[in-house]
Amino acid sequence: MLCTQGPAEVLSRLRSSTSIRVVLAETPASISAANIIASILHRETIRFEITFGHAPDICDNTEGLCIAIGLSNAEYANSIVLNSRADSTVRSSFECTCSICEMYPCILAYSLAKEANCVSKEAIWPMAVCFEFYRIFTKTNLMHEEHAFEKENKQENNNPERITKRGKSKNLTESIKNNSQEIICNECLSLHADLVIEAEKKRLSTELDGIHYVTRPNILLLNSTSIFCALLNDASFILDNKIYHKDKKAEFARIHEYLARKGISNEIAHEKYTNLSYETKKLVSINFPERMCFIRKIGHNTEISPIESFFLVCYHLLKGSKIEAFLSMSRTNDLQMEESAALHHKLVSMYRECIANAKRIGKVFIFRIHVPRILSSTSIEILLHIYRYYFEMFVAKRHRDANGMIVMMEGCIEGKVAIYTDIYAIMNRWKHAGQTTRYFAIDRNEVSKLVDSLKVDAVY
Repeated sequence: MLCTQGPAEVLSRLRSSTSIRVVLAETPASISAANIIASILHRETIRFEITFGHAPDICDNTEGLCIAIGLSNAEYANSIVLNSRADSTVRSSFECTCSICEMYPCILAYSLAKEANCVSKEAIWPMAVCFEFYRIFTKTNLMHEEHAFEKENKQENNNPERITKRGKSKNLTESIKNNSQEIICNECLSLHADLVIEAEKKRLSTELDGIHYVTRPNILLLNSTSIFCALLNDASFILDNKIYHKDKKAEFARIHEYLARKGISNEIAHEKYTNLSYETKKLVSINFPERMCFIRKIGHNTEISPIESFFLVCYHLLKGSKIEAFLSMSRTNDLQMEESAALHHKLVSMYRECIANAKRIGKVFIFRIHVPRILSSTSIEILLHIYRYYFEMFVAKRHRDANGMIVMMEGCIEGKVAIYTDIYAIMNRWKHAGQTTRYFAIDRNEVSKLVDSLKVDAVY
């Protein structure tokens, strides 16, 4: 393993290499970091090759330099490693101190881009995508916070101007500090401010294509579907408004009732959002909270949000198309946004059913997911990556006294159940030695033993 170096020293090594091998983990954060590294290498006209998965032998046999992203430096002894805070060979310009930092490889790559004076659109967008998911969507209460003050101030709902003012988030830093479920460190706030500045610097006032920082309705994946479908599949919204029932018709009825109170008809609710008139979109902006966010514009008709780009990467990874996942961050045509949104809606439908039927033993929640055949051959790691955050949101928003969870996925592995848990005692008891995945697999008849052990622990 190379000793830990600052961005300037690492860049010097890159520039002295004629060819570079980039090996990365199959995660959205690693793919985002790889896109930033690729933008630097393109700018420096350095030849490079990208390989997915654990491939330490390839790096050992490579004549040029090797960069390992999202992979342990114990396996990549002669490589530049971009991984966690304690497991990297690069020092960051933004020393994130958040308790969990899944996007740290991306922060390291962005630090290199800053040092190389190579903060292009190709570097800003992947960093914005990671920040949106890992620091805004999963960490804050910004999503649909108007429901909370509807109960407290019912009379204000008749005043669109006051709703709009309270719903908008003009200052991200202030909003995160006031609404975060857990503290977001100052370095991450500085990173976001830097992204805003860099995006404005790179964009000409007359430029249409590119990255913009604008105000938009705070509804997940709205550009790819209708208002009704977007709300039905927005995890934060369904948790805030308890849109999860064993009876699906009750879920639909609750959203229709919610939209009716906002003055939005069923016809408008089920029309694709991008097809709505300007006046209708203005009505949506008045009745739903808005916030400042990054968007990527392509031509006159296409607009992509960072969270849409994140789930597009996940969509390709779930299909097993790793190269497509990498290319999707810079692709300008054949984006497959609607296909991506449809798959995400399927995952959230499973999520709603799962939390509606969740079991609680003591202070531990048990979530059981029956994975359909269309997903059975996909990556378990990617499914868990998404669901872990979604279940953490459920516990944080609805059951703050809980202190652990177990996710059981059936249908992924024939004859077995894949288990993920954040309870170390269970992991240590059931996980095999030397296993590197975030989950472990047990026989179906062993599930009852695991549950019984929880009941015993709950008694004591």
